Amino acid sequence: MMSSRLLFPATVALRSFDRQVDRLLEQALAAPTASWSPALDIAESEAGYTLVLDVPGVSAESLSIGLERGVLTLKGERAPVARDETLRWHRGERAQGGFVRQVTLPSHVDASRITASLEHGVLTITVPKAESAKARQIPVTVPQAIAADASAS
Repeated sequence: MMSSRLLFPATVALRSFDRQVDRLLEQALAAPTASWSPALDIAESEAGYTLVLDVPGVSAESLSIGLERGVLTLKGERAPVARDETLRWHRGERAQGGFVRQVTLPSHVDASRITASLEHGVLTITVPKAESAKARQIPVTVPQAIAADASAS
């Protein structure tokens, strides 16, 4: 009896592990191939969204930003670093090559007013909200007859 109780939890754990490995492999095989992936911050304000990516060493000419069916696709490439082959390199951690990042935008953005700027290796993308999505105050009106009755009392 004791051994079957110990075996059952181990079997369940093994099955769970198998499912997790399968899921990770599926994600890895389905992911677009890229050499590196820049860090991405997304913030929201009343006016819209701001996306900020760290892309040092990436030129504006090598950047591509597209919007299709509500998905903002950011592509770029960092040129290979020239290395002095007369030196014996101990470490090479600076990423090079292409990257692709995709962000699904909310439906209430004004796609025609999206802007992007690159300054000191930081790409900033501004995605304004549509006017209909912005918060607004709705005035409360009182009909004239009720207002006159209230002031007469």
